[in-house]
Parts: sequence; C-alpha cells; structure tokens
Amino acid sequence: MMYKSDRGLESKGSEHSPNSRDPIIVAVARIVDDLQKALGPNAEVALHDLENLHDGVVAISGNITGRRVGAPATNLLLRLLKSGNTNGNLINYRTLTSNGRNLRSSTIFLHNGRRQAVGCLCFNFDITHTIALKELLENELGVQPRNLWNENIVEELFERSIDETFEQNIEDTLQKAIDDAVSSSGQSVETFSKGDRVTLVKVLDDKGIFLIKKSASIVAGKLGVSRATIYNYINQARGRM
Repeated sequence: MMYKSDRGLESKGSEHSPNSRDPIIVAVARIVDDLQKALGPNAEVALHDLENLHDGVVAISGNITGRRVGAPATNLLLRLLKSGNTNGNLINYRTLTSNGRNLRSSTIFLHNGRRQAVGCLCFNFDITHTIALKELLENELGVQPRNLWNENIVEELFERSIDETFEQNIEDTLQKAIDDAVSSSGQSVETFSKGDRVTLVKVLDDKGIFLIKKSASIVAGKLGVSRATIYNYINQARGRM
C-alpha cells in the first residue's frame, strides 16, 4: 500500500502533520491495504482526507487509476463537496480512466460524531475485461447475455455513468478543468474578454475548483491575470458585487 504506516499518513508537501489527522482517517487508513486484498487484484481502494483537497489521497492500494499518495481530489469529489452533497453515497457507478479503462466505482463518505464529512473512501474496480467478454459473447454467439443468464449482468451493475477524472497532481486537475471549460466556450484563452473570464471562473467555481488551496493562484497564471483579479471574478460570479 502506498502510504506511510504507523508514523502517519502525511504525503510529501502536505501541511498536515500526522497528529492533526482526524482519528477516523487514521483508523480507516490502516485497513485500506487489507480491503484491497479482500476485493482482489482488479480493485483499488483510495482514502481522501477532506481537510486537505490539494493532496488529499492519504492512503491508496491497488494500481487501477495510476494515482499515488498525495494525489488531489477528483473532479467528482469536488463537485459533491461544492454542492454540499456528502450525506448520501454513490454506489456502483460507471466511469472511464484517461487511458480508456472501464471502471465500476463507489464513493463513500466518512462522518464524525457531529455528522461532518471528514473523509471519503473510494473503490474502483477495473471491469474492462468483463465488458470485453460481454462483447465477445454478443459478437461470436450472436446472442445477448440476457438470453443466456436471464439478466444483463454488466449493465445492471450500474446505477449511472459519471464523469470522473483521476489525476496525480493538482496542476493536472486544474488544467483539465480549464481545458474543458475553454473548449465548451469555443474560444481560446487569448481571445477572452473580461466577461468571458468571469464566466470561466464561474464554471470552475461551480465544479468546486476553488475549494482547493492555492487553486486561485494557479488559475490566475493560466488566465494571465493576478490572484486578486481571480478573487474579484469569483465574487462577481457569485453575485457579490
């Protein structure tokens, strides 16, 4: 498992000392490796500390998404935190990795005694070969799996499909979010007016990007403006000016 056991769960560059971790995070981190072993070689288990989204993966076992300790929150987790939707869990949704692997994923929030979400336990199962087997049966036998087993095993695993990206560092997370927002605008950053930049910042804010410490400085650099200007744009986007 990729974390520093016993003495802590502190990723490189983290501002959180081992003793500052919530006891729930510390306790769950100790079983991440065993959970992954119980689930099998096609599984990955990752634990996020929600007090530190910048490099919040404090324990991870398995190598499905290619992440290590110190990876940031995913875009999905940021959206859930931004919306305040941390009471319910997402179970068995389908997503894709950047290299095209099919995943069956679940996101489970960990709450303290005050019902505050302090962590998030994420499970990712690589079902790429399962999908390939389904397609092989359809193509080679000329029948649907439903005809063989009286149920469509693959599709009924999922409640929904969700866009979730798994990056190793915050710069890649922000770059992906900015690229997606710029692409949807049909323009390039160089041609943006002030109004366009405010709109872009609002899109990023709605995605929870600014929940991450120092993200405003990184976005400012990408847009060629000052950090103070980004904060001004955020206030405008939120209707505070």
